[in-house]
Amino acid sequence: EKSIFLLGKKNRIIKQIDYNSNSSSETDYNYSKDLLVNTISKSKNGKKIYKIEYNYDKNKNNIEYKQLENDTLVFLKTKVYDKNNNISEETYLHPNYKKNKSFHIFSYDFKNRIIKVQGFDENKQLTNHFLKINFNKKGFIVRTEIVYEKLIKSNLGYSVMEYDNLGNLTNNTSYSGDEKTAEAKYKNTYDKMGNIIIREMLINDKLREKTTYEIIYDK
Repeated sequence: EKSIFLLGKKNRIIKQIDYNSNSSSETDYNYSKDLLVNTISKSKNGKKIYKIEYNYDKNKNNIEYKQLENDTLVFLKTKVYDKNNNISEETYLHPNYKKNKSFHIFSYDFKNRIIKVQGFDENKQLTNHFLKINFNKKGFIVRTEIVYEKLIKSNLGYSVMEYDNLGNLTNNTSYSGDEKTAEAKYKNTYDKMGNIIIREMLINDKLREKTTYEIIYDK
């Protein structure tokens, strides 16, 4: 697979070209008042057009995210923000799979750097679990955990993340209780500007994916 990103004068992506062994596609990025308002993707054969639309509130918070296929809505995500511009509510809607509709409420513990995300089903009935997210002082996610209300402690699953000095992920380890179930390691090679030019992902110490970047800077 290969992708090319073209950037405009403000270093914003204006076009993306994706290639794989079977086909290629182009995506145009459109902005208004420095905010991304939509992306339009067309495959090489032109049979399908994918569009993503973004809407914002007066504080430039993204309140609506739409995915359309040939002008038909296939996914909708809406967000509500509190007075501090933190997400307070989030709704997912799949028009073709109404049972997959879900609703989430966010609560914040700033002192301990924890966010709790409580889920509800399509009938707004409370689910028996919630997502707990821990952050470090730099604002990076260092632990995620699905907490079940009535699950014994030994069966709890969680993931732990580690980062390098430039803030890029280097390790993501999953656990079930005290037992390690999977480990993803990331090896990053940087250029003189501090941008990644080679990124390798190893799953349980075996190379699974390698991505190389060629960055062309303005002289």
